[in-house]
Amino acid sequence: MSCLKCNKKKLTPVITKLISERKIEADRMSKSINEVKNIDVSNRYEMANKFLDRKIMFQKKMRSILTEEQYKKFKSLEKKRNQMIKKRRHHKKGFHKN
Repeated sequence: MSCLKCNKKKLTPVITKLISERKIEADRMSKSINEVKNIDVSNRYEMANKFLDRKIMFQKKMRSILTEEQYKKFKSLEKKRNQMIKKRRHHKKGFHKN
């Protein structure tokens, strides 16, 4: 039971940092929505690399904090979440059939 409290104490700052970074990025993107559409290829590539680097760093931190079983469950939940996000994106773009 105390191990769960330890994990929670370790996870809280990691998740808080991730949430704050996402919020800052979302605010920046919403303010400059017209600029985002006109970003050149090299800047778009750089943004994608930064996003992937943050994602990899987050996963490494999660792996170091969680047990192997917990990490597997975390990954499966993340995969389901990503599938739902993709489904919603396609639905919004009009790819669904009536």
